[in-house]
Order: sequence, then structure tokens, then C-alpha cells
Amino acid sequence: MASRSSTSTPSSGDGRGDDPVGGTLVGVALGLVVVAAVVGALRRRRRPRAFALPSSVVAQVREAQADRLEQEARSGLLVLGDAIRTHDLDPGDDSQAWQAALDHYDAAARVLDTGGSDLGVLDAVGAVVLVRRGRAALDAATAGKPYRPVAGCYLNPLHGPPTRKRTRLVQDGHTGDVPLCPACRADLKAGRAPDALRVDRGGKAVLYVDSGVEPWASTAYGALGGDLVGALHRLR
Repeated sequence: MASRSSTSTPSSGDGRGDDPVGGTLVGVALGLVVVAAVVGALRRRRRPRAFALPSSVVAQVREAQADRLEQEARSGLLVLGDAIRTHDLDPGDDSQAWQAALDHYDAAARVLDTGGSDLGVLDAVGAVVLVRRGRAALDAATAGKPYRPVAGCYLNPLHGPPTRKRTRLVQDGHTGDVPLCPACRADLKAGRAPDALRVDRGGKAVLYVDSGVEPWASTAYGALGGDLVGALHRLR
């Protein structure tokens, strides 16, 4: 009687069997890494970039320029006054905008009159801003539209209108979103010193918002919102 031969189960060549649990754990770990990378990328995309304001800015509006700015403000005030006097309030005009034009005219005249022959550069800039806003209010009134002040460039109110998107600015340890004109925003993005409005205080050039001269410092000449004319009456 022939003997029955025994059969053996073949084994893998390296002596180890497949490990389905280990493979699953590796797959889960890789998946978590991918998810974490995606979430991190989304967070970086959503977080606005903050720009540090250089401590020293070469381009400055100095006290020596106060005379030129004062002349610009006085000339603009004369033109605005003539435009107000020669225009009669029509039924189609916006009365609120008309009153805003008068208020800004009076405020600019007050700044120029109280400054006298020793008008500082920050007051001269303030008068220019008030005259420009008064002109904008008068244009809105004659067009039959309400007047809404447009915030100026935070770093220099003499610049053009700001971009639609605000810029996150780091200054002296404080961070805030402020309106900047395209030129200042481009300078900061390129690592260049922007043409900021700085004045001399004790032999040191400081940004006007740190000058303590009101109402310009706390309102940023209206760039931070609020009623600039009202602030002038409250703080002067």
C-alpha cells in the first residue's frame, strides 16, 4: 500500500507574510499629512500679509514745505468759496452734501486763520485735505448725490485715493488694516521706503500719527473714518 505524501503550504520568499494592518496605518498617516498640508496652505492664503513700516523713511514732507502747502490750501479755498457763492441751491441738489461743502470750507478757513503766519506743515496738510473734501462735497451736491468722504492714503494724505483692499501694516508693535494708495502699497511690497508724511519732533523724524498734533494724528486726516470736521471742533 502506497504511503500518503504530506503537502506543505508555500511561504513567501522572505519568510514574512503580508501585513494588512501595517499597510492601512501607513495609508492613514499619508492621508493625514496631505490633509494637514492642504489646511496649512488654505490658512496661509486666507491670512493677509502684514508689512512692517521702516523706522526711517527718506522721503518726508518737511516743515520747509509748509509754505507751499499753505499757498495750495489758500488758493483752493478761494476757488471753493467762489464756486459756493456763484452756485444757488437748486431743488435737485443734495442738501446734505451742500451743507458738507459749507462745513469743510469753514473748517479749512478756521485752520488757516488760527495758524497765522506760523502755520505748521501738519495744519497746512489738514487745510489742503479739508478743501479737497469740500470740493468733492460741492460736486456731489450739484450732481444731486449724497456726499460720502473717501478715505485718503494712511501714510500720506496728499497722495491719491487708496486701493479697494486695505493693507495690513505693522507699526511700533501694533498691527492694523489701513487704506494705502497704490504707490505706497507697491513700495512696501517691494521692500522700499514709502513716501510717508513725517515731521521732525525733537530731532527725530516721526510719522504724523505719532506727532500728537490733533485732530490729524488720531483721525489720520480722515483715513480711519469718522467725521474730520467734527473732530476738528472737538479737539481744537
